[in-house]
Amino acid sequence: MNGETVTAVLIPAQIEQQLETREVAGFADIQQLADLVIPIDIESRGVTMWLDADDRRNGLPMNLRASSLRWFWDTTSRQRPALHGDVLLVGDIGSTYPVGDVPASLVQELLHGGPYEVGYRRTASSGWRAQSDLHTTYADAAFWAMYLRTHDPALHETRIRAVSPASHQLHALLGSSPRP
Repeated sequence: MNGETVTAVLIPAQIEQQLETREVAGFADIQQLADLVIPIDIESRGVTMWLDADDRRNGLPMNLRASSLRWFWDTTSRQRPALHGDVLLVGDIGSTYPVGDVPASLVQELLHGGPYEVGYRRTASSGWRAQSDLHTTYADAAFWAMYLRTHDPALHETRIRAVSPASHQLHALLGSSPRP
């Protein structure tokens, strides 16, 4: 990383702790999570999640937000176990050890965006419908998107969209879902 720092996002396992940005100068900063860390690449978002390699054996608490994000972003990971302990999200620049900034748009979604709605559709050609609840954070919306997929296997697809509260209230009054 040539002595430069990059912007990472810490996803604490403790649900009451907020996600936060961290400046990371190299692998030594990533290793502050644990003695032995492992990467999990999320190619669709251009990021890598770093976590304690012995997360479950060390009895670390489940990280519901990091697990939900992983399962939502990487459909092939949905049958894999939940992540435990704090997770550090860094930008993926095509190789495991050199890391880059988490994309600014993703930092915005994770830390500053919202509210979010979860949309779903039953077939690729059917229209999108929106779940009636709004979620204050992207990670909360990812949890509910995965919850819907798990409890209704007939769903073809789910998505997360930022919405304006006024738009959502208008559609709720009219009894319709906002258009994609």
